[in-house]
Amino acid sequence: IWVVCIAAATSYFVYRVLTREIAPMLSRREEQLAIRQFGYQREHLEARFSELALAQNTPHDFRSIECDWKSEVSFARDRMTGCIHALVSVDIILVPAGEALHTPLRKKAVAVFHFQNGAWGTRGVALFNQTPADAVEYHPHHYQEIAAA
Repeated sequence: IWVVCIAAATSYFVYRVLTREIAPMLSRREEQLAIRQFGYQREHLEARFSELALAQNTPHDFRSIECDWKSEVSFARDRMTGCIHALVSVDIILVPAGEALHTPLRKKAVAVFHFQNGAWGTRGVALFNQTPADAVEYHPHHYQEIAAA
């Protein structure tokens, strides 16, 4: 019976060390890697976001969608999936379709990028009328801010 108690205590100790010490350390390492990679790939990701945003322009109310990218970015972890997100400030300029001259609409937004399986991507999703800091603050159930290294 002592052998079983010792084995159970050892297993519990190893579990606690892994979940409290090693897992957060690996998580921080992944976050640092993701943030560094985002910096290298940002221009390409912004172009991809613009393509997807225009493709989602249904029912084609806008002739074009242009993005005026800002430097402000926040990184956060999705509380449900653990996925890392980059939330980037952008002004989205919507040029209405139609023959008449229309004034373009300029909307402040946050472009959402995700880091999964070691790669950055986007679905062309924007959170309008927010800054990156607002997105984290207004959605605490969804985002957990990643502290800058």
